[in-house]
Amino acid sequence: MHEEGGSKNKEKLAEMLMKNVDDTLDKLPHQGMAYGTLYETLNKQKAILQFHTSGSSDKSSAYLVESAGVSARKLFCSRRSEANLPIIDGRTASVDGIPDKQENQDENLINFSMNPLEFRARLKDLPSDCVIVQLSEIYPGQRPFDPPNVQTRPLHLARYCCGENYMDQCVQELKAVVQENVEQISAAVQDWLGPWRCLLLGQIASSKVSSSWNKTIRKLADELNIEEENISKFSMLAQCSNVLKKVDLVHGLQAIVPKTVKNMVEFVSNTAKLVKEYSQEFFGLDMLKLNEVQRHPVILIVDNNIFAVPWEQLDIVQVHPMSRMPCLALVHAMFKAPNTNRELDPGSAFFVLDPDKNLPCASKLKPLFDARNAWKGIVGEAPERTEMEKHLQDDDIYIYCGHGSGSHLVHNYDHMNLNAAAMLMGCSSADLYRRGVHWEMSGAPLNFILSGSPICLGTLWTVTDSDTNRITVRLLETWLPPKEKDSRYRMELCSQDLSFAKVFEDVLPQKGLLGALRSAHICEAIALVITANLFPRVVLKGITHA
Repeated sequence: MHEEGGSKNKEKLAEMLMKNVDDTLDKLPHQGMAYGTLYETLNKQKAILQFHTSGSSDKSSAYLVESAGVSARKLFCSRRSEANLPIIDGRTASVDGIPDKQENQDENLINFSMNPLEFRARLKDLPSDCVIVQLSEIYPGQRPFDPPNVQTRPLHLARYCCGENYMDQCVQELKAVVQENVEQISAAVQDWLGPWRCLLLGQIASSKVSSSWNKTIRKLADELNIEEENISKFSMLAQCSNVLKKVDLVHGLQAIVPKTVKNMVEFVSNTAKLVKEYSQEFFGLDMLKLNEVQRHPVILIVDNNIFAVPWEQLDIVQVHPMSRMPCLALVHAMFKAPNTNRELDPGSAFFVLDPDKNLPCASKLKPLFDARNAWKGIVGEAPERTEMEKHLQDDDIYIYCGHGSGSHLVHNYDHMNLNAAAMLMGCSSADLYRRGVHWEMSGAPLNFILSGSPICLGTLWTVTDSDTNRITVRLLETWLPPKEKDSRYRMELCSQDLSFAKVFEDVLPQKGLLGALRSAHICEAIALVITANLFPRVVLKGITHA
């Protein structure tokens, strides 16, 4: 149907295909509670049909929202009672005149919904200072009409502003990644997204700057006759206009300026000059100035097949707070949990260094942990099962330094109510794996979050032990510095490895883990990610540093 877009029978064919998809969905037990990959695929098919027939971007985006995190939602439901998560009453609100279905509380909580626009109500229910960005593959793999030597991945990028009811989106043709390191892949992704990587920016934190900018950009948009649905895209493009390549800025403006203008080339050229002038006044001329603007957090929801792409390393978002979650439904459900606001005690920490006795570099970090004398930990051996479970459920912070994610130390997530924020400093500790043909990707980050942990931090790729050590030192120094102002442990670390000297340069304590993570990204080009719902406002008890 996509190839024969001009067919007279296109609408009729689309209706038939949509009915077939709906019939299949109706046969699935509990609307997605099983057959996760099939439920995901069918909802993506509905999104494709909406894209190429009715032109309804709202509904197509809604089906992509529904396709995400199916198995994660199932696990969340199965662990609800063990994790003491709340029962949310069935809602009777309607969206655009379509009443919500009164289903059982598990399904209502996790949003297995046949109402395509139900997700809007979730967005309105969330705090207005945060943005959710969902990146979805529409056609996985190679399509029949692609050249034989080119694999493309059409990407749907949707930006959802919480507390409001609008979104920005675009579709790009993404060539397969062949590079092997973070810098090369980040550059490739920037070329892929072009101007639309600006949509990953968080909202401006300063209400004064934000209000002034919105007023200015709205006035300019009115003068240029920018349509209402494109104003938010126009605003994001304008904010980044002085750091985007000229070709990217022109490409972005061409997609949103009125199509009725007589001389498009001249109009776009003049518009580019105008937005650059406004952007310079508010955000400066270069990336450094743009990155100085404080922004609210962004939550990324990323498809399985593009999960390992280091989206957080894109140039314009490197210093802004970001984390990942499986889907919008889980973000909303966890926001409704009774422990939305968490206060972590920086003195309540448990660490495990080199438990398998095959990573001696990890043991070299012992002075770093000894300097935090209130912490408890084990070096060079694996903790007993009961001891491990006790610390994860009683302590506020857990740090693992070893191979992988250390999942072999945690024997049963299903029946544990985890309390500790987890920092898993090992190779691919934040990566996901496929559990079976009917399941989505899973891994340590989801296991920790779904069992109650407020934060799980880890690496996306294989990294060297030296890199991991440096990033661990930087994170702890910026987020969890020792109470005692004694730098002897720093000298001891540097005597073992001179590369630590650079890590200790320009160390500025950060109030939040996201800020510390951004500082670590600047220090080391490692694809680190946090799997965490940013709405549990995780703060450190008694820590007042900025």
